[in-house]
Amino acid sequence: RLKQNAETLQSREASLRALINASPGATLLIDIQGTILLANNIAPSWFGVSQSQFIGSCIFDYLESDTRTIRRQTVDTVLTTGEMVTYTTFNLGRYIR
Repeated sequence: RLKQNAETLQSREASLRALINASPGATLLIDIQGTILLANNIAPSWFGVSQSQFIGSCIFDYLESDTRTIRRQTVDTVLTTGEMVTYTTFNLGRYIR
């Protein structure tokens, strides 16, 4: 049973990685504190760091103060309501959706 669960988990992780890597834009998965759990290769390049530096770091550390505040509020809203939130902000010379 444990082996089957491990195989199922690996399969789901591979599917998630495939979805994230298929995105033409910077795409990442964070936890509730903003720790970057998974990202496609485009995301770290936007912030001028390597993939190994990016994974495990906090996404909010890469954002300007105003953008950081808005993004933290958005994470709180999503966690509270369970609904998706979409908007565009301007950070470090780039529009981020």
